Amino acid sequence: MRRNLVFVKLFFFSVLTSMSAEKITQREISTTISIGKNGPEAIVEIDRVFDPEGRQYFMSFGYSKDSLIKTKKLDCNNIGKTMLKCYYNNSGNRDSTYLLVILQDNKGLCSQKQNTDTFSIFGSIKTQNGRTVEAEVELVKYDISQKRSKALSNDSGYIFNVMEQEFYGLQVKNTDTDFSRGLSGADILRIQRHILSIDRFVSSYQYLAADVNWDKKINSADIKLLRDMILGRISRWPNFLSAWIFIPNEWKFTNNTVPWNSMPGVWQNIALQGSIQKDYLAIKRGDVNDSNHGNLWDNEIQSRGSYSEELALEEEVIRNDLLIEEMEKRTILINLIEINSIKSSVFGTKTITVKK
Repeated sequence: MRRNLVFVKLFFFSVLTSMSAEKITQREISTTISIGKNGPEAIVEIDRVFDPEGRQYFMSFGYSKDSLIKTKKLDCNNIGKTMLKCYYNNSGNRDSTYLLVILQDNKGLCSQKQNTDTFSIFGSIKTQNGRTVEAEVELVKYDISQKRSKALSNDSGYIFNVMEQEFYGLQVKNTDTDFSRGLSGADILRIQRHILSIDRFVSSYQYLAADVNWDKKINSADIKLLRDMILGRISRWPNFLSAWIFIPNEWKFTNNTVPWNSMPGVWQNIALQGSIQKDYLAIKRGDVNDSNHGNLWDNEIQSRGSYSEELALEEEVIRNDLLIEEMEKRTILINLIEINSIKSSVFGTKTITVKK
């Protein structure tokens, strides 16, 4: 079997920070090139990497039965830049990232097939607090073909591979059907404090999140809709508004207090002359305090439901379905038994703060 030189560079595209591995330096990656039935083939092998603090991470491309997949085969169709998803493991903690492979045919073995003008478009979709959000990303090629491609973002982001040097349009679409997740009485209170000028919004993203009916102003109509969503009276926003708003990370509003006047277009135009990273900020409509959890793999899962709870106050039993007159105030002394702490509970539209 003949072996020929094909120049390969490997870079790690991104690493999640759940294991505090903000940057990974590539180590012990080898390649072999051979002539197969379909021409030159490059075998990319990964073993392990180390972070800047010297921690070791075992790498693989996936699993096959009970063994790790350590190699990936590339050929002339991969000349240029390509992204390979891989997994790293440290003491049982497992996460994923992408490996950027730059494959160059120095010997001209792929001269009949290669296209050196191929690039990638990739990025992440996250909330302000860094949680990943699942969404659909669509790419359209601005030529006579109008070819469209779609990709679902996940914890590792999204990627469009082997793209030609061309003009493209990119948009992010909402896939979340749980409109109420992450919304609570705390968001209503935050909007009220803004309206009363007690605590004004400081971010354009807060304005966008609070304007749930999308009328370009923040008022009691937004509070009413938000309350209806939290209480389950409605399950979707009016006028087919989606659960999420997506803003390119690099976007700058001309005025943060009126961001509606300088919103980015739905489609982002990209002149692809090299691999491009396009990250998006995700804003949950109604989630002014950014407490939403993007998916079930986050550290905390919220639970919401309707139930009756009994609280003992001396000899009187008070239930949370007891009618309370408007503007009426009650003081309830609670003795916590076998409960470490209670931060707050929402009863209808009343928020009761409990201290142990």
